[in-house]
Amino acid sequence: MIKIANPIYDVVFKYLMDNEEIARSILSIILGTKIVSLQSKPQETIIINKLKEAYIDQEITTKEKSLVYEQIGSYVRYDFKAVITDETGKHKTVLIELQKYKGLSPVERFREYLASNYMKSETVTENGKTVQKPLPIITIYILGYKITKSEVLAFKLPQSMLDIIWNEIIPEEMPDFVGLLSHESIFLQPTAQPSRIRGTRLEKFLTFFVQKLKDAESNFIIEIPETKSEKDEEIEQIIKQLHKAAEDEKIVRVMKAEEHLEKSIKDLQSSLKEAVQEAAEAKQKEAEAKQKEAEAKQKEAEAK
Repeated sequence: MIKIANPIYDVVFKYLMDNEEIARSILSIILGTKIVSLQSKPQETIIINKLKEAYIDQEITTKEKSLVYEQIGSYVRYDFKAVITDETGKHKTVLIELQKYKGLSPVERFREYLASNYMKSETVTENGKTVQKPLPIITIYILGYKITKSEVLAFKLPQSMLDIIWNEIIPEEMPDFVGLLSHESIFLQPTAQPSRIRGTRLEKFLTFFVQKLKDAESNFIIEIPETKSEKDEEIEQIIKQLHKAAEDEKIVRVMKAEEHLEKSIKDLQSSLKEAVQEAAEAKQKEAEAKQKEAEAKQKEAEAK
């Protein structure tokens, strides 16, 4: 058995993705294709991650917690420009948008990010010339909760053209016009518990994302079987990186801070909801009292 840090925590997942070679391996496993080159794009700074860091030294305030009231359930987002090998063996330049989210997420946020990528033009080299053009988009969502009724670990919405007259797939390469106005989406649900296992590399990767059971102890560090016999260098590199993270005291502290902070935010959310409900009930009672007073006055006037 080997001890690794649990990548369900944002700080550990970031530790993986900040390593370009590891990021390329992870994306290759998820997409099921070879990634020839990978370029990380500037990403949005997420306020909740800053707060986690501050929490280590107890510098966080209730006011700062309230800033993330609408962002309950932390998330990590990465944008990449990659050259991949498509089904025909040709090289294809694409934008990859990866988002990891632990709590129930507002769809509007995902749509906003997607819309910004649709608006972008990227620099690519074609026939020895540098040009600006929009690129096909692939979105990847790693979710800390299940959105399907079925126990499915991973699924995608493929880009294919359907003849809606004959209800048949059109067997030809998708025109750029169509490809640039639609996109492939991959959804990963590590919390799912499928009844059958195929033994794929993606299944192996998703086993690293262990969820903490309700009322169970936190699982910052988990143990997995040795996998050297599998001779999968990319999986081995990911495991080694997670093992290094497990031995990094700062990362372990941030994992604990991450969980502590999210619990504090959820407690704050709960108290705010209670306060709002109490205020609404008080307002309702006040309105009822005024109504009764008005009715009493009206009866008194009628009696006179």
